[in-house]
Amino acid sequence: VMDPDGYSQESLRRDLTVLRRPDAPVAALEASLYRLQRVHPGPDRAEFVRVLIDLIRKPELSPIVRRNASLALARLGSPDPAHRAALLDALADPDLSVRATCRWALHEWAIVSSEG
Repeated sequence: VMDPDGYSQESLRRDLTVLRRPDAPVAALEASLYRLQRVHPGPDRAEFVRVLIDLIRKPELSPIVRRNASLALARLGSPDPAHRAALLDALADPDLSVRATCRWALHEWAIVSSEG
């Protein structure tokens, strides 16, 4: 069942607030990241990308959170070399799923940039 509110800009701004919170509950982070994998954040895209990169760089977070952040990043892309470098750094993550999704995000970014 589709949740129309889940696609609203208001809902996405709430997600951005959750993703920025250092003390956000894991369940709230996961819900926001799952939504972001399905819905383009619109005008706040650059800020979402920055926050997602920050989540991937936090080894103390659950691998599930870091993995889902990289999956959302794969959809959004980024021309910033620092963002690409963060994904390359994450290829050394102790968790295999984080390494795999970061590799996939880099692959997706390469496809998009070669098409552009």
